[in-house]
Amino acid sequence: MVHEGPTFQTANGNLSLSEFGELVSRIWLEAYPSVPMYPYGTATDDVSYPNITWRCITRRRLEGAGAKSRIVDEFVDDKGIGRTRKSGFYRCIVEYRVAAESPKEANQIIDAFERFMEQYAGDLKRAGVRELLYVERKTDAYDRVDGKVINFRSSQYEMHEETVFIESGPLIEVIQLIVRALRNAEDTSTEPAIVSTVDNVD
Repeated sequence: MVHEGPTFQTANGNLSLSEFGELVSRIWLEAYPSVPMYPYGTATDDVSYPNITWRCITRRRLEGAGAKSRIVDEFVDDKGIGRTRKSGFYRCIVEYRVAAESPKEANQIIDAFERFMEQYAGDLKRAGVRELLYVERKTDAYDRVDGKVINFRSSQYEMHEETVFIESGPLIEVIQLIVRALRNAEDTSTEPAIVSTVDNVD
């Protein structure tokens, strides 16, 4: 078995789903460098076993108490329109799938991975994950890949993501911006013709 990983130093922030996946992969590889982890569908010239892949199963708007959008800040953009920066909350189900050549090895790795996620859950939250919950382990599976029998073990986690977006200002300000843009377009398209003031000389 591979040694436990080092303590991981994190910074406060807000992790997106992809950043969460990258961070988990980086910490995992520090702890278990002999078992590579990469996003599902990554093209590799030479696939080696064992490995772990991760993918998003679902991403939905979070509902219930504390799930409403919140105002992050307000500002005036370069066109003079008042804007509001808000954040929305999403519930993501992320699946980690172990692939190994023997059932025993697959079981050992998925057990190690679940212990790993328990160990570093606090660090991931401090890094910006709003919530991280264990959902379930899926049914054991196997398949024949390139003439080999490969065993699969999968665990799913619920990760809450906060996404920031910009909301436009009051409707009247948006209308005023459109009116100004239309007037500017009319002014540039109706420039007066140049009239010569020089008399023709025969």
